[in-house]
Amino acid sequence: MIEPYDIAMADLPARRVLHLDLYRLAVPEELDDLGLRDEFEQALLLIEWPERGAGELPAADLLIQLETVEQSPVQRTVRLHANTPEGIHWLSACRNRIR
Repeated sequence: MIEPYDIAMADLPARRVLHLDLYRLAVPEELDDLGLRDEFEQALLLIEWPERGAGELPAADLLIQLETVEQSPVQRTVRLHANTPEGIHWLSACRNRIR
């Protein structure tokens, strides 16, 4: 359910990243059992199935949408949407790397 990473990029401070797959949560309150409260302010959280943690998760800084391309089941379209200044900062850093 949790995969930790530590990343460092030249234009961003080093940051702990947690990839959370919440698919197996039966109720949002189960997040307390994972001991993530301290991580909410310190780590960048990448969350799959965030609706499973509704009401227990902080607001998203950045939304990432993946959609399949009709002509190719292996290709994906990626859309990024920043909701906060932190999200805007990450989105800007991502854009600079893609170009």
